[in-house]
Amino acid sequence: MKLRPLVAAVALSLPLWAQAEVLSLKACVQQALQNNPEIAAADGQIQQAAAALKAAKRSRLPQINLELNVINSNDALNVFGMKLQERRATFNDFGANEFTGPSALGVKPKNLNQPGDWTHYNGKLQLLIPIWNGGKISGFQDQAGALMEAAQYGKEAVRQFLAYNVFRAYDAVHTARAYIEVSKKALKAAESYVKTTRNLVEEGVVVKAELLRAEVHRSEAALALETAQNQEQLALAALRTLLALDESHELDVAQRVKLELPSEDVAEMVSMALSDNPKLKAMRKQYEADLAEVKIARADKYPHLNMLAEENAYSDHAGLGEYAYTVAAQAKWKLTDFGVTDAAVSRMRAKASTRMSKLASAENQTRLEVIQAWRKLKIANRRILTTDLNQRQAQEANRLIRKRYEAGISTITELLASQAQLDKARADHVAAIYDANIQKAKLRLLTGTMTPDSF
Repeated sequence: MKLRPLVAAVALSLPLWAQAEVLSLKACVQQALQNNPEIAAADGQIQQAAAALKAAKRSRLPQINLELNVINSNDALNVFGMKLQERRATFNDFGANEFTGPSALGVKPKNLNQPGDWTHYNGKLQLLIPIWNGGKISGFQDQAGALMEAAQYGKEAVRQFLAYNVFRAYDAVHTARAYIEVSKKALKAAESYVKTTRNLVEEGVVVKAELLRAEVHRSEAALALETAQNQEQLALAALRTLLALDESHELDVAQRVKLELPSEDVAEMVSMALSDNPKLKAMRKQYEADLAEVKIARADKYPHLNMLAEENAYSDHAGLGEYAYTVAAQAKWKLTDFGVTDAAVSRMRAKASTRMSKLASAENQTRLEVIQAWRKLKIANRRILTTDLNQRQAQEANRLIRKRYEAGISTITELLASQAQLDKARADHVAAIYDANIQKAKLRLLTGTMTPDSF
């Protein structure tokens, strides 16, 4: 029985899960957004801010409290008060049975002074209505709203930074593969040099030492190829980490993505960065929250006005009894606390001032980073053109020297030097393309346009 056709048929029928999963850049970014813990942390901050905003808004609404108290006491004042609330007080509770006339005025009534223990049930339904609290409630609402927006901008900053890092790792895979192609060409040339040199040695045109030089060069070219292949695996491992995939997950990338700049004018990109960068937006909202905190602290310097309405039910047993209501208005104004409130206001103002200084510093740093990235991109684009020209010239020079070497006119040293120049030109071209791509991505990150949906 012939096994080869059977083996081939089995191999063709293997399931496709054994192949590497090929993901586009957009799919990689979406995968990272779904699995990265920083996104979950940002969502948690948004939920906290949303809950704080909800609490601040509803603190303007009345509070309704239901209360039940059961008291047992033999304290004379408490017992008399509880009986009075239950409307069960009698003359006998004053010791009237011991009053025999004016001569008994010095008698201490036992029923009044030693009433015994008494159990009292009190049910209360209370309505508290905040009228004005010096602006504290509106301050809490402003603070919570600003923190809510800050959390949302913070999440967008995390999303864009994650997209930026995914792009770097994704493009690094393509760059490593470009280096592999350069290394393969170098190894192929090195193998041809060994073959040519061996023939020349056999013909007596060159000495054997040149063959050894050619073989050493081939070994170095093979090592360079292995290094480039290792860089490819490292780049894929970095991408898997960002995507929260296991190391055993077979992953591959789709075609390379060419990013476009949001603008060609550096001044316009600086303006975009200062106005649209989500990190700066989050800091501005945090500053607004600090200003609201100043307002909250200052509210203790102003009058507070609240309304109260409550209904009480009293009884000496578990059940309905006598009812009484209370309606009250409370106006409270702290005339002085000897500087405690002023110190709190000063502390909040200092905190806001510190935030503003940090914001100004971040804006200056962002402006500088945009200019630096823009200039580096210009240099990288010029390097792409220059290295492209260099590799074409080096390729032609190498071709001529190779012909001369094959004719026995040139030396192996000259040939290997020209090959090294060609390899360097090719590698420099690959590096220039990667550098340009990274600077474009950084400019988009700084200007707030590195959105996951833009790929």
